[in-house]
Amino acid sequence: MLSLIIPTRELDNYLFETVCKYSLSFKNDYEIIIVYDVNNEYQNKRFSDNFIGNIRIKLLHNLIKGLNNALNLG
Repeated sequence: MLSLIIPTRELDNYLFETVCKYSLSFKNDYEIIIVYDVNNEYQNKRFSDNFIGNIRIKLLHNLIKGLNNALNLG
């Protein structure tokens, strides 16, 4: 199984497109964990609406900001 942990400051359009392309190109077992710091309601709704029902893609909101905390949470 391939696990990708993506720490990011906020959810944006580039990340959305990247996750879409990864999810279409992987054929084997995988999971994509996105850990973000800034909660943007519009982008969060966009990710949730498009990846609802996909158990391989997980969104985690990091309450303690920073790269190390994001990786530990992921």
